[in-house]
Amino acid sequence: MAKSTVFARIQSALGRDTVTSDVQHPLQSHIRIQRQAPDQVIDDFLAQAQNVQMSVELTSEAEINRAVNAYWQAHQLEGALLVADHISTDGLEMPVATGQTDGAHIAVVTRAMAAIAETATLVVNSQLHPVPFNFLPDHHLVILARSQVIPALNDLWPRLRAEALSASAVNLITGPSRTGDIEQTIEIGAHGPRAVHVLLIDN
Repeated sequence: MAKSTVFARIQSALGRDTVTSDVQHPLQSHIRIQRQAPDQVIDDFLAQAQNVQMSVELTSEAEINRAVNAYWQAHQLEGALLVADHISTDGLEMPVATGQTDGAHIAVVTRAMAAIAETATLVVNSQLHPVPFNFLPDHHLVILARSQVIPALNDLWPRLRAEALSASAVNLITGPSRTGDIEQTIEIGAHGPRAVHVLLIDN
């Protein structure tokens, strides 16, 4: 049975001939979000990132590895940095690993395909890097272009169809991993990174 037929029968049973205004409201809200200026979308993303304990650093493409070096030193990290394919390692001051991870890497640098401003959610897919990169290292540094920040979740679907059609997995990441299952106390890093740091670049 077609979805439209099901909805028509429900409306008829409720004595409604047309869609009421309260059903239209979410769409109207979405249209309002779509009309936000680009700077407002970025401001929303930055505000929500703070709410989910995700740090954001404004930088440029040329300064990415300088920012990675500074983060590594500030957090006194040791071992090798895992770097996703298609990310330059020139100028990195720590040992670098590529390819797969066995879970022993303390930090990883990847790129996002998009970010959702209303929740500060990063969107990554398996075409950009292997899925374990998102969950095994304690520190996840994510390169994100300002133009990749979209207002709302509904704006993601066209990008998925265009950019991740053949990806085997798409992950939505909202801040560091956390759980409240143990005595209702929030624990950071329960099943993923303890820190998510976004390198937000102009493009």
